[in-house]
Amino acid sequence: MDYKEALRMLNLVYSDGIAKGFPLWTEDGLKMQDITIEAFLKCFSKDFNIEINYPREIQKINEFSNKYKDRIQKYDSTIAFFKDENNEEYMYTTDALPYNLEKMDKENKCALLSYYYMIRLLDSKQVPMSRDYYISPLLQFNLAIDKINKNEAIKYVVEKMKEFCKNINLPVVVLEYDGVKGYSEKVYMVSAMNEKGETQTILQCSLLDDELLDSFNVSKEFKNKYIFDIGYSQKIFAYLAYNNMDSFGMRLPSIYENKDIVIIYNKKIKSTMIQNLIQEDEKEDRIYFETNLGVKKLKTIKNQYLRKGVRIIIVQNIKDEIESFKVYSINDKEQIIYDLSGIKEIIKNTKENLDLYYYKVNDKKLDDIREAKYGTVSEFNSKGKVV
Repeated sequence: MDYKEALRMLNLVYSDGIAKGFPLWTEDGLKMQDITIEAFLKCFSKDFNIEINYPREIQKINEFSNKYKDRIQKYDSTIAFFKDENNEEYMYTTDALPYNLEKMDKENKCALLSYYYMIRLLDSKQVPMSRDYYISPLLQFNLAIDKINKNEAIKYVVEKMKEFCKNINLPVVVLEYDGVKGYSEKVYMVSAMNEKGETQTILQCSLLDDELLDSFNVSKEFKNKYIFDIGYSQKIFAYLAYNNMDSFGMRLPSIYENKDIVIIYNKKIKSTMIQNLIQEDEKEDRIYFETNLGVKKLKTIKNQYLRKGVRIIIVQNIKDEIESFKVYSINDKEQIIYDLSGIKEIIKNTKENLDLYYYKVNDKKLDDIREAKYGTVSEFNSKGKVV
């Protein structure tokens, strides 16, 4: 199974035409996308008051091909487009950087996130890694830092991006490159590893240089700050799938999914422990309860839930009128539990332990790059220095 199939099985994408992960147009996919954005913002919100900015520039849809227009109408009902008084259709499209910097300067803001859609022309060389080749949802985050030195500002931003990736259970390596003249002083690529053992960028951060800031109509005080331009890649969801998959499919990390346990029992047997667990779960909604034990084969039931992303399975067992539960875990040996407190302890620790297990397994794959002090990124031919 590849990551595309894993995303489909979890109802995160439509079955017809996903490419490299983003966008996730199903209802579950959109929720996951929102949770990811919230997780990203949360990393910085302790230190900055972040404003969400919506683009001000618009583009007529009919300037693009009929094929593209048909694809929007067929698939992308969630895309933000509208009709004017002449019934012409428009869509937002912009490079948010000039607008963001001027707004931050004039309104004395330190952090601004733009969430918008960029339309690509059909002959564009920049083919987005998305389900639809001609439309790409993007996040652009700009941050202005002062009152600390440059190295501290860079370290802060790099550590926050790494924190975000760890929160969504995605191991990464951060690579440093020389800047691009007229735009950036330094470029930092936050890169995840694919199944081929290559690293690819999922977040890009640039420390803007003086030459670029001089080209904008911003104050001298604003230019004296360290201004970062952070781009959020569509590939995040593809690599999230890669890094949380096993032979049964994809398990959503705990930031996205509440239910991570299934308890399989025989409903004909009156069990005080089961009833207590059901009553408690009504409040937290963390457990699947399966009552087909003895009707379906246990292996069939287990595989059904493993493909849903469940990785802890607790099976009721009655022997000599003594009730016990056999616990199957993807990251632990089988164990037998006889009391309610033992089951509660497993339920309490499941999320943290499973996230840690998946994170450690995949983080080890990046050790060679860290040890070698460089890694390859698809967009660059030169070697980057590991931060």
